[in-house]
Amino acid sequence: MSPIPKGTQADDTESPSVPASLKQHPKDGAARLRLERDAEFIEIGLGWVHGTYEEVFPRAAPLLSPSEAKLLTNLEFPRRRESYLLGRYAAKRGLLLLLNEPDGSRISVFSGAFDQPLVEYPSQRGVSITITHTQGLALGLAFPVGHPMGIDVERKDASRLAILVAQMTSAERAWAETSGLEEVTCATMLWTMKEALAKALTTGLMSPWEIYATGEWRCIGEGIWESRFLNFAQYRAVTWMADDAILSLALPRNSLLSPDALQVVATALRG
Repeated sequence: MSPIPKGTQADDTESPSVPASLKQHPKDGAARLRLERDAEFIEIGLGWVHGTYEEVFPRAAPLLSPSEAKLLTNLEFPRRRESYLLGRYAAKRGLLLLLNEPDGSRISVFSGAFDQPLVEYPSQRGVSITITHTQGLALGLAFPVGHPMGIDVERKDASRLAILVAQMTSAERAWAETSGLEEVTCATMLWTMKEALAKALTTGLMSPWEIYATGEWRCIGEGIWESRFLNFAQYRAVTWMADDAILSLALPRNSLLSPDALQVVATALRG
């Protein structure tokens, strides 16, 4: 998928010719977003869903490929079935919009050697996907394979605070104490930043946490923060905060989200 030369229109909202399979629902969404990099625009597709397995299944089932439907049927535990269904549904919404494909069942998202999601599509056009889910919420971001990205969302949970704080560097702890944010908010934000980077690198969290250390934290909008990665200077993180959930995106450092795109992601998180 080629970048769009600067000056070419690229919508930050849902396409005017949205496939019937992407018909809006109050708890679902899909948006084609725009990144600017080196005087060019790069299109990405974001899909999201809020709800339970029972609520989402009637809308999601028609978008599953045969292999995905079979895998869903074979999943034993309800929580795993819900996360799989919501994650695939959000991913399909982003992919369908980016690929201009009306039939979600023609696209299959499967797992690679490190459990990273991979896209199988008859007319593969160099598109990849990153997926994240937490209780009752999932997002999928489709992007050109040559422009690696990762997303992670977590609910704020004070019962996990000790675990999260244990993964923070001394500099991160010092920043958290002076940030003006709740400790659980800071700890969850840093966790999502690191997990998003691990997804962009397709490594998973299989390396020492210190490798993913962050720095240069700054607020860039209401409930929106930005950070650098000390050992991966080519990446940065953007984080969105809602009342009970935090979402982070890891992306190439010099790729910029438009202000409208920043707000679309904030809306997706809050539902």
